[in-house]
Amino acid sequence: MGRAGEPVGRLEADGWVLVEESTETLFELSAARVEGHTRIYEDAALRRAVREASGVDQLCRFFFATAVEFSPPLSPGVAPMVKPTVASEARREFAGDLEDRGFANVDRGRTRNLRVDSGRGRGSPTTGRRIRSGPTR
Repeated sequence: MGRAGEPVGRLEADGWVLVEESTETLFELSAARVEGHTRIYEDAALRRAVREASGVDQLCRFFFATAVEFSPPLSPGVAPMVKPTVASEARREFAGDLEDRGFANVDRGRTRNLRVDSGRGRGSPTTGRRIRSGPTR
């Protein structure tokens, strides 16, 4: 697993390439700080195929994961109380992140349970339409 919890081995085996890594302070008080560690991967084969067919070289399909780190760490009893607020804010910010990358009509589908390698999780399919060239990283 990568720092942001992403399945690095599986991504690399499927041809995904790490193209961006960042750490951002999401919230800060005098006694506490919340940081987000994000890693973005792109489908390198798809980008290459689009570039060869159209001459357009831009990020076509991407995967990203963000790990949230609290400093000082949350006590075990506090983490379950904070998680819903953090998850809600992350979902709200996600649409804006996609719009910043040139997507419009961003729509989040119904949240559902998923099976993942580490057990079970919850996820929401998100769709959008690329309307302009965004970062070509």
